[in-house]
Amino acid sequence: MWALAKFFRPDGISGYGMTNNPLARFAGASDGGKYSWLYEKSSCRIRERGKPDFLFYASGMTQNEIDRRYENCHHSPRFKSTEDTFMFFNIAALTETIMKLWRADFLPAAERTRGLAAIIRENLDLCFPDDSLNQVNVLELYGTEDEIMLGTKDPTLASTITAPYCKNFKMIFLEGLHHCTDAKHSSIFGAVWLDAIMDDYFNS
Repeated sequence: MWALAKFFRPDGISGYGMTNNPLARFAGASDGGKYSWLYEKSSCRIRERGKPDFLFYASGMTQNEIDRRYENCHHSPRFKSTEDTFMFFNIAALTETIMKLWRADFLPAAERTRGLAAIIRENLDLCFPDDSLNQVNVLELYGTEDEIMLGTKDPTLASTITAPYCKNFKMIFLEGLHHCTDAKHSSIFGAVWLDAIMDDYFNS
């Protein structure tokens, strides 16, 4: 959303399990003494490509439930390598992705004549917040069992990193929910979204 807002300013942002400012993710992780995690061990990963990826989000499940869901994922994979590359501000993965683009024969000549450095700089810049959202209200929801947020000493640290770039910024933590969007989760955070809309939060 941060990157998109630099081109198309939204009327408001409401998300679940989203750390829109990539640097906020790293600030929270470092607060918990964590400087690397699953998706940073290799560039351009695809979620649920194998058991290690899947098990990262399988905490609290029984073995039968893990096996059932993993088998189901084989029939409906979620290809998210590009999203993860940019979302987590992985310099190595970003550089690899841009170099693949640079070597691709479909890159327009007009882009190529601007030079490789310009393309790399523009893509890295998308990861940094600016004043694109300074008139936008943002509401971020997280589960207290969110695998992405776990390990931080201060889970509100992301708020202090992100808030200066928004008109208003709020974080709400929902008890017992994980980093997923199944039917149970959706009904809960969907209700919170609707409450925020009805309370006119995004127009305040």
